[in-house]
Amino acid sequence: MTLKEIIPVGASIIAFIIAAVLAAWVSKQKPGTQQMLDISNAVGIGAMAFLRREFKIVIPIAIGLASLDWCCNWIYQRYCFLQLVLDFLQLQD
Repeated sequence: MTLKEIIPVGASIIAFIIAAVLAAWVSKQKPGTQQMLDISNAVGIGAMAFLRREFKIVIPIAIGLASLDWCCNWIYQRYCFLQLVLDFLQLQD
């Protein structure tokens, strides 16, 4: 392995170690006062409401685009196959 291959792998391992240490440190901290917990819960409820509403829009669009992509791919495959058959038939003449 060259140095160009080792540096990114080493940096990612170090980043994961730092993330694990910081996550452990944060989880050991006190949650805060009751007022802070109430605000945190309200923010969590609001975030979940936002995500539910967003997914009601994003999921149908994603399904529609995936279906359109599948249909275009299906049509293109048939077109390529027919083009291949026609080319083969022209070579037979």
